[in-house]
Amino acid sequence: MADSDIQVRMQVAKQATHIAGEELKRRFLAGERDAVAAEQASREAITVFLSQIYPNELLWGRGMDAAPSKSSFWVFDSLNGAENFSIGDPFFCSSVAWVQDGGPMLGVVSNPMHNQQFTAVHKGGATLNRQQVTVRSTNKLDQAHVLASFGKKEIIPKLAAEVKQLKVRESATLDMCSIAGGVHDAFVYFNLQPWEWIAAKLIVEEAGGTITDLEGQPLTIRSEAALISNKELHTDLLKLVA
Repeated sequence: MADSDIQVRMQVAKQATHIAGEELKRRFLAGERDAVAAEQASREAITVFLSQIYPNELLWGRGMDAAPSKSSFWVFDSLNGAENFSIGDPFFCSSVAWVQDGGPMLGVVSNPMHNQQFTAVHKGGATLNRQQVTVRSTNKLDQAHVLASFGKKEIIPKLAAEVKQLKVRESATLDMCSIAGGVHDAFVYFNLQPWEWIAAKLIVEEAGGTITDLEGQPLTIRSEAALISNKELHTDLLKLVA
């Protein structure tokens, strides 16, 4: 695919997440806490916008049918962090990615309440609000700031005993982006859905990080858990979470 086409698609993806984010922001600031209705409205905003520009291309994401049979498609998550939205916590986002021949070529994640937009293009680096981002260089577990989701309960105390800080924030996509942005060092996530990680995976990798399942293998759309890290800590963390 020509670079010019990728750049056009990037602008489309940015606009799609912006439109979705503005819908979420409007509802959130109005005090609406129905996350299901917000997700549906945000999903409609994304799908209508993308379908108008690329009417013949496949769209897939939260609340839609089974995984696409084609190797090239748009994938989106209209509201990641729905639980946060529902309780008035402004830590949520929308994401869009273009997948070509089975791999993400570009990804965008927008956090509307904090005016943050993470982007990445395959082999083109990652940015936050147009500024280049890279992962942290932490190489010791006892200096690591780690995020986790609830899943295997036995893993939480194991991690807490080894790392400097352990937190749960409940927006997988934004948590992944915080690795890319150099805020945290790693993230262990359970109950994984592909629309939550495809855009963020590219952002993490382009920022110098890595993402695998808990056995150290590449993620697939059937993966149920993931470890995202700055690379330096990945091997040691796999020993704790496998």
